[in-house]
Amino acid sequence: MRRVEVVPESTAHGQVLHDERVLHGQQEVNLIQDLISAQRQVLRQLRRSGVEEVLVCPVGFVSDHLEIRWDIDVEAMELAADLGLELSRIEMPNDEPAFVAALAGIVRRTLQA
Repeated sequence: MRRVEVVPESTAHGQVLHDERVLHGQQEVNLIQDLISAQRQVLRQLRRSGVEEVLVCPVGFVSDHLEIRWDIDVEAMELAADLGLELSRIEMPNDEPAFVAALAGIVRRTLQA
């Protein structure tokens, strides 16, 4: 089984790299449909290249919300199942105490500067 890491990077959108990473992401999305279409394209490309499992790490987000709950947890999961891919995603920090404490520390340091 191949291991593939998906990394958000706008300069190499959808490119399969020699070291088994796939760069996928966009810094600015004018229409949510563009991102959904790109997501579908990347999942199909991964499956065609022999990938069986995908772990999604939506690093641009820190909490579960519409883009996570619908676009990944519903639409991407349905497409992955149709393609024969096992797709999962990392848990979001949400209100995890350590995460909130780290953010609070950043704010305190910024206010003191």
